[in-house]
Amino acid sequence: MKYKKIVSLCKEEKTVVSSASDSGELTWFGTNKALYPAYGLSVMTANEILRMNDVPEDKLEEYSTLDLPFTFDVDRLEKCTDQVIEPLNMQIELRGTRCKLFCDAEKAVLFVESAYTAPYADVTEEKLYILRETSAGLRYIVVLRGLTPLAVLIPQKVPVPDTLYMEASMIARTARCEIESKQEDAQAEQMTL
Repeated sequence: MKYKKIVSLCKEEKTVVSSASDSGELTWFGTNKALYPAYGLSVMTANEILRMNDVPEDKLEEYSTLDLPFTFDVDRLEKCTDQVIEPLNMQIELRGTRCKLFCDAEKAVLFVESAYTAPYADVTEEKLYILRETSAGLRYIVVLRGLTPLAVLIPQKVPVPDTLYMEASMIARTARCEIESKQEDAQAEQMTL
């Protein structure tokens, strides 16, 4: 986990959200788009996080700081409402922001800014992505490495009509056929040499 990347995101957005776990032993911090666990660090407020990361006292007022109760369920145990989702193998750029795409069971694409996946990008082990919802109806993605939570991501949901899915799958099928055809041609060419 790269804490410097989390701090960089907070500084870029001029926002720090700090949230203590139910046990009061772990601070989650980030922005209003993603939170990350601060393993190995003491529980801190948003202002303490800024001070610890060399933000001068006279610059603190430029930041929006929130200290909130932790309302996300990050337990690995699956609930009946959980959806295990996979990131799509593509990214797109929306209004100058690069986004990673996820697809939910309702055929909607969930957009997560790629920058918010960077703090745990150094984790090479397989990751599990679980889509959940708070009691207030906020959808969020829990990122896990085994039993260890790595992040809570707040996606934007963009409904996509079924026809677009059909078009995308036809494009994917066409691309796959083209790749297979090129591989067969290359193999045939090698055999004739």
